[in-house]
Amino acid sequence: MKNRQEINQKIVYELSKLVNKYPDLRFGQILSNFGFIEQTNHFEDDYHDYDYWKDEFYIEPEEILERIQKAIK
Repeated sequence: MKNRQEINQKIVYELSKLVNKYPDLRFGQILSNFGFIEQTNHFEDDYHDYDYWKDEFYIEPEEILERIQKAIK
């Protein structure tokens, strides 16, 4: 099993490949579309109307990498 830093480096590598492959996508689109982060949640009240990313601080890099690899196949 690889350590966390090695897996984080692999995630950065995969991200850089996607940025180069899809230059027309915005950074947030790449993060969301290819599984780096979960879909955004929508918040709306009388004063605010915006989307935000789900906070996944508890997710280990192995799971993020698996999402990415599944999404880019």
